[in-house]
Amino acid sequence: MLEFDDTASMMKFDDLCTQFECGSFGTYASILEIVRENGGKRVFDIGCAFGYQSEVARMMGMSYVGIEGFFDFDKFWNEDEFEYIRKVYPFKIHTSATDVAISKLCIGWNCFKFEDDTYRKQLEALARDFKTVVLYTTKEFTELAKHFFNVEEVDENLYLLKRRD
Repeated sequence: MLEFDDTASMMKFDDLCTQFECGSFGTYASILEIVRENGGKRVFDIGCAFGYQSEVARMMGMSYVGIEGFFDFDKFWNEDEFEYIRKVYPFKIHTSATDVAISKLCIGWNCFKFEDDTYRKQLEALARDFKTVVLYTTKEFTELAKHFFNVEEVDENLYLLKRRD
């Protein structure tokens, strides 16, 4: 039986196991294919946790920025290759037309459903900061995406949002 001498190690192991058990790496590969098909060059992964999914970006030759503000730990996966921001989104991000926001079960996640205006604030910030967004989320959340001219379900719970310019 595995034993951990600190909470951070236990959390990292749990997150890695979840990535494998939930097929997350395959989902991230699908997300990054959508990004590539839509001209994306760099992804901002909102709610990246420990950043294990950056490995998929590395394997696909994509630039990756992980954003995580809820967990406090010492090191991210592939942090010697990629940028990580330790801050809770939304905050202002300066991006280019080829930068794409991605998020799997963080933006639009149901834990925020009952917080006052969180969904609206998340969508407004995404539309302000990114031209293209790929989210693994709920249909209910995307129905609120009034700031995007195109909201398309490309796979089960996987949505492509495009902003008007």
